[in-house]
Amino acid sequence: MRDMPKYNYIINPGEELPEKLKDVLKDNFSEKQFEKLSKFGGRIQISITAPFSDRKEQNKNLVLDEAFIENLKEHPEKAAENIKELSKKQLTKLAFLIQFPITQKSTTKEIKNSLADYFNSAEKWRKISEGNKPTNGQQQTAP
Repeated sequence: MRDMPKYNYIINPGEELPEKLKDVLKDNFSEKQFEKLSKFGGRIQISITAPFSDRKEQNKNLVLDEAFIENLKEHPEKAAENIKELSKKQLTKLAFLIQFPITQKSTTKEIKNSLADYFNSAEKWRKISEGNKPTNGQQQTAP
C-alpha cells in the first residue's frame, strides 16, 4: 500500500490545543478529553487514507460465454490481451467455466497469468513437438 500523507501535532503538557484543531475535533471528542490532553500532553495524528487502485476501467458488460472461450482457444496468442481487462470476479467465473482450478487466495495477476498460460499451452506444446520432428528423412532416436 502506498504511504498516505499524515501529520503529527505534538501537544506538550500545559499547552492548549490550537483552536483550528479544536474546531475540527470537537464533534468527535469530549471537553474532558481536551482537558486531559492539555494537562498531560499528547499527540494528535491526522492522516488521509484512501483506497488506491491502478486498475483500468473494466468491461462489466462483457459476457463470459462459450463464444468468448472459443475465441480465446482459437487465438491463444491474444488470450493475455483479452483477459487483462477482466475483474477478479470475471476471471473466477472464466476459470470455473473452463474447469480450471484456482485458489481463492490467488491474486488477480496470478489468475491472469495462469489463464493465459492455460490458453497458450496447446500452442506451446505444438511448437515443442514441431521442433522435435525429424527432418530430411532422419530417424528420431529415443534419449
